[in-house]
Amino acid sequence: MFVTVSAYARDNSDYIDSAAEEYVAENGITYQVINDSFSAKGEIKNYIVRVDYSSFDTAAICLVRTGKSDAEMTVTDSSGNKVASLTSNSTYARSWKFVDKPTDAAFEDYTIMVKSTTYNSTQNSFRICIGNKADTETMLSGKENAVWLNRYTESSRNMFMTHYTPNTGESWYRFTAGGDTVITLMSHHPQVRFKLIESGDSDNTYYNSIKDNTAHRRKFCLSYGYAEKKKITLKSGTDYYMVIYTPDAINGGEFIDDTMNLCVGKAAMAPGSVTVYSGTGIYVRQSDYSVPVDIKVGDKGNKIPLTAVAESVSLKTTTSGIRLSMIGGWRVKAPDTNAWRTSTSSRSSIDMGYVKDSTGNHNVNGTWQISVKASSSSFSFIPGMTIYYYYELGD
Repeated sequence: MFVTVSAYARDNSDYIDSAAEEYVAENGITYQVINDSFSAKGEIKNYIVRVDYSSFDTAAICLVRTGKSDAEMTVTDSSGNKVASLTSNSTYARSWKFVDKPTDAAFEDYTIMVKSTTYNSTQNSFRICIGNKADTETMLSGKENAVWLNRYTESSRNMFMTHYTPNTGESWYRFTAGGDTVITLMSHHPQVRFKLIESGDSDNTYYNSIKDNTAHRRKFCLSYGYAEKKKITLKSGTDYYMVIYTPDAINGGEFIDDTMNLCVGKAAMAPGSVTVYSGTGIYVRQSDYSVPVDIKVGDKGNKIPLTAVAESVSLKTTTSGIRLSMIGGWRVKAPDTNAWRTSTSSRSSIDMGYVKDSTGNHNVNGTWQISVKASSSSFSFIPGMTIYYYYELGD
């Protein structure tokens, strides 16, 4: 185990040489900051920081994962009491805690211990910010607090979550592009926008969603309610900054502590289903499959997403007196294929061959065909099916 103790000095006076440095943000707000990095997994770094409570009653202590090494952090006061525990990782890269002013104390000396729980040899930096609770958003904002995003795939489900929604500041991220990229930003606020800046060219905005009305989504956003979504071609292997912001303050400039969900890479997918029936009946006999009937699926994206792709299909009917045990086999043909997919049991769903992150899945929208044969006696009924699908968040 590696242990690093930051240089500090104590003597018999009230003076302490803090491990933190004063930092002045672009908006003029001043806070304390520690910029450091790890050299190995399991390394422990210790700091002592003095917080001056003469101008506020509650401090904010923030941990930002500016590299790609995960960390955990504990904060103890001068009496040895733990007052805060924080973590940062690839899913939640920024964390913060509020610490109240000690009784009748103008200042307090805190010991901060940070431990690396994973280690990346090329990106291993982190940032600790300490200041007034009222300045929390400033301490989490700006290019200096940019955090790395992993390329999202459905297979890995490595979406990024944050409880910090920018209001008066800007939330910065970094990622390495892989060519065609889908950006999906889910939030609870319709004001949220994002822009892309190529790394090394901070004066040139590559894309800004505020100028693109097609990026603002209000449907198929799960419980968030709003999404900014864009498929964009970027230079493969190039690093970009993604800056999330609001052009107008959401609630008068207060710190917004709620969740955003961010995926950069493949489209973020969510499950859904729809049950549909044929408009005509079908005559079924035991000897062979029936003449196919059409089942039309889709409502121009109103309730069925245009991006929905089928995972599986199960057989349904509303015809009185018809039991699924009367069916000896059934098959379906998706709208975009000439191939039948077959089930030999009425109670078994048909696998549609869904593959995560693939562009070759079968879109749900369009005209399906269904064909059925009886297990024994012939009969007529109106067939239907439930299609289980995945769709792109924000559609």
